Amino acid sequence: MEGEKKKYTLWDNLCYSFACFKKWHPITPVFGILTAAGQCASLYIWLYAVKWIIDVVEKSENPAAEVNRVLMWIVIFSTVELILLVISTKSQKASAWRQTDTRYSLMLIWLLKVWTIPYAEIEKPETEYLVARSRVAVRNDVQGIPGLYYYVNRGLADIFKSVIGIVLVAFLNPIISIIIIAVFVVKIRLDREVTEYEKTLLWEGTAKERNEYEIIIQQLSNYGYGKDIRLYRLQSPMLERLGVLRKHVFNKNCEFQNKWMKFLLVGNVMELVEEVLTYGWLIYLVYIHRITIGDFTLYLGSIHSAISSLSILSEKVAGFIRCNAEIKVYREFMADDISNPYDEAEPKHTLEYDYKNYLETMHKVGQLKEWDVNAKYEIKFENVSYMYSGADRYALRNLNITMNPGEKLAIVGLNGAGKSTFVKLLCRLYEPTEGRILLNGKDIKEYDIDEYRKLIAPVFQDEETYAYSLAQNVSLKTKEKTDYKKAEDKIREADLGDKLDELPDGINTPLYKYLSSDGIDLSGGQKAKLMLARALYKNAPVIILDEPTAALDALAEEKSYLNFNKMAAGRTTVYISHRLSSTRFCDKVAMFDNGSLIEYGTHEELLEKKGKYSEIFEVQAQYYKEHKEEEGVENE
Repeated sequence: MEGEKKKYTLWDNLCYSFACFKKWHPITPVFGILTAAGQCASLYIWLYAVKWIIDVVEKSENPAAEVNRVLMWIVIFSTVELILLVISTKSQKASAWRQTDTRYSLMLIWLLKVWTIPYAEIEKPETEYLVARSRVAVRNDVQGIPGLYYYVNRGLADIFKSVIGIVLVAFLNPIISIIIIAVFVVKIRLDREVTEYEKTLLWEGTAKERNEYEIIIQQLSNYGYGKDIRLYRLQSPMLERLGVLRKHVFNKNCEFQNKWMKFLLVGNVMELVEEVLTYGWLIYLVYIHRITIGDFTLYLGSIHSAISSLSILSEKVAGFIRCNAEIKVYREFMADDISNPYDEAEPKHTLEYDYKNYLETMHKVGQLKEWDVNAKYEIKFENVSYMYSGADRYALRNLNITMNPGEKLAIVGLNGAGKSTFVKLLCRLYEPTEGRILLNGKDIKEYDIDEYRKLIAPVFQDEETYAYSLAQNVSLKTKEKTDYKKAEDKIREADLGDKLDELPDGINTPLYKYLSSDGIDLSGGQKAKLMLARALYKNAPVIILDEPTAALDALAEEKSYLNFNKMAAGRTTVYISHRLSSTRFCDKVAMFDNGSLIEYGTHEELLEKKGKYSEIFEVQAQYYKEHKEEEGVENE
């Protein structure tokens, strides 16, 4: 039974946000207070200055004689204001960059959480949506955790101005202060209703459409999709779909704006009545000589400042409430075990827990043991079955297979046979639904997952490369931790030496032009070879080749596999392919079909069996034979 999500109150989230700044930049709140105090003081210093000047002129028998005195005080007031503004501005800037830096630190912790979600869960659309929603809390400086601080920080000046104005007016007439406060409370309620309506109608009501919109935008602007989009003119249907999505979101926005205008009108009418009453009362007091013109100026400025500050504050409170909701989602995500819902009985999620986990994980990564590449490792699948979430049948069913130390195993079968599922189970991207996988007789679940994965060097058909140097694409490490000589040796072993020699910067040449104008792009075949070099660089005891040469033709694939077979001598190697070019030099062949192991043995044994393997091999062998004959004719 799913545990109920934890409830985090506004106070909980406020304490959490300030704990974040306390962790990395404890002085940040001080700068916030200085900013607010400077802005408030610079306003009221002139309100009092104007009142004082008017009083001097009114009470003096010879106003002209007071000119020098007034000018002197204007200079003093201006100097004080300048100092306050400098302090306020510098404090605001100092607070802003610390706010951004704190958000970057939180982003690292959030990313760690994302990458500890089980792979089988991260593939689900609902998990992807949850990840996207939780990221909002650390996406920019005016949302989520930094946003809550932002609105508190920026709202302090308005609070100071409002409090001073209300207190001043209270001495004159407490009823006016009560009216100002009452209008503010009502506006807060209205803003909260608007925020809830916006959340339901816009953010939740258009989440699917906005997500699709962003995906299409990313695809249209992604270099990798450029060829297909141009040649198949995909921009037309994609732009058309963008128009439909935009219209849907626009209509929802219009619906919200109509609702918001009604609330705004009510708030503006209330403010108008409030100002008419308060200003009218001040004019009446001047008329009956209860206050001077100077007092009138001071009170008028104070009331105007209080009303406008409270109006701005009500808008900031709405942003404050929105940030609180975003932090709630973030904290529930960070506290939750995606595959095992959060237990309400457990303590609430804290920054201390996140930060400790982050440090321990980073330390663990640097301390993971290296597997002895010369040791013997037996991997055994024992009655292993796997069913994808929401599926009605097993992707793999009751699999029993043993990979002996140093053995070369070919996993073959047509698309959808279960080969990739087998690889993901072996890499512990998935955990078996039933059965277990043993490493030297020990269930692999008993090993630390990161430590276990160091045992394996996989090469996937996706050919994931990054906008860094060739050397770093092979080492998958920082510049400082990359062994450049080793990287170059492995690139040449993988038959990319000719390409390397063409490049002026050699292994320092970056891929793509995202981060460097000198970046290059590799062909599909060259990327496949680069992936092989990556596997060799890792120097792991077990190597998995999950159709990395799918971009090559059958003959080039066969040659690539033969070369790699020599380079990986002595290591346990698993070749995954729907083509059978790797099977002849492998020790064992496992034929998968419809999620089951249907044939197992040596290449020769399976040919003699005259089963499905033999049938597919004969078809493909004819293809190889024809192409080799064609090559022979061309060479003649």
